[in-house]
Amino acid sequence: METIQLNIDVVSDTVCPWCFLGKLRLEKAIERVQASNSNKLHLDTVIKWHPHFLSPGMLKNPKRSIPKHEVYLKKFGGRSGAVEAMVSEFTELFAKEG
Repeated sequence: METIQLNIDVVSDTVCPWCFLGKLRLEKAIERVQASNSNKLHLDTVIKWHPHFLSPGMLKNPKRSIPKHEVYLKKFGGRSGAVEAMVSEFTELFAKEG
């Protein structure tokens, strides 16, 4: 069996729900590739995680906890209905991912 090393660099914000969804999907994709090549090829996957702060201002006072809904309202234009729709979409997408 041949082994191929796959190096993946990921730049991600650990508190971003979209980034977390991408992490889940990457893990599933790697599992699918491994399963489909089980007899022919071994994929040695090395993932390097690099931080990126989408909201670096939140780091100014790390002891202060801010509710997610409040952060989303501020970040995405203050329209409450839009935030509820986004949270609903996250919920559906994460449910599909398991």
